Order: sequence, then structure tokens, then C-alpha cells
Amino acid sequence: MNPAVHSEFHAEIQAEIQQLESYLERLRLIAEFHREKAGSATTNGSADQAPSPVDDLKIITHRPARFANLMQVKAAEMALSEIGRPATAAEIVEQMISGGFPETDRSKLRNAIFTGMTRKPSVFKKVGRGLWDLVVRHANNSVE
Repeated sequence: MNPAVHSEFHAEIQAEIQQLESYLERLRLIAEFHREKAGSATTNGSADQAPSPVDDLKIITHRPARFANLMQVKAAEMALSEIGRPATAAEIVEQMISGGFPETDRSKLRNAIFTGMTRKPSVFKKVGRGLWDLVVRHANNSVE
């Protein structure tokens, strides 16, 4: 390999290292936040109102390409499960894309997901205006 190729690889690796260091710093902030909250709940009886470092973060996972090889409806099911609450088709699509689902026209993907969820009433349940949930989770919440 010529030196220019090595230089290009080095630059790419350095950029990836920088991204990972940034991600690691965010994880450390989140861990510190929860450590402090766990301690403050037991020491003074109430948690302080400091803003959470996780307030503006989407769900963090350690498998960034987990949706890469899934069909749309299966990816939507997994995304809705990860979100952990009823969500809109747009929120489900964002979760899918952040998890490595191939980037396409978001509007078309949202429409396809909506159609797929409508056609799978054994898996998805419409629980409000524009909100979808998993039948299993909805059934479990109804029983409690």
C-alpha cells in the first residue's frame, strides 16, 4: 500500500475513535447521573431536580446494526419493544433507522410500517390516535 492509502485509513480510524470516545463520555455521564440519583434517593429522601443527561438522548443500544437484516414489520416490532411504550409510526421508524435499518425515504417507510402494523393485529394494537403498541405488552398491562 502506498502512504496515501495508509494516511486515509489512519484518518478514518481516528474519526471512529473520536466518535467512540464521545459515545463513551455520554455513557459515563449517564452512569454518573444514575449513581448520584441512587445515592440521593437514599440520603435525602428525594431526588434533586437537576436535568438528566439522558433527557435528549434516544435509546442507547450496544448493537448499532441490529435491524440491518430484518424485514420491515419484524424491525418495527423490535423497535416498538425497545421504545418500551406506545409510539407513533414515525417514532418507530426513527428507532429502526437508529438501529441500523437501511436508510430509505422515511415517509415511505413510515407508510409501509403503518400498513404492516394494520395488517398484523396479532402483533400490533392501535391504542390511541396515531399510537401503536405490542399486543403482548398491551394485554399484560390490561391484566395488571
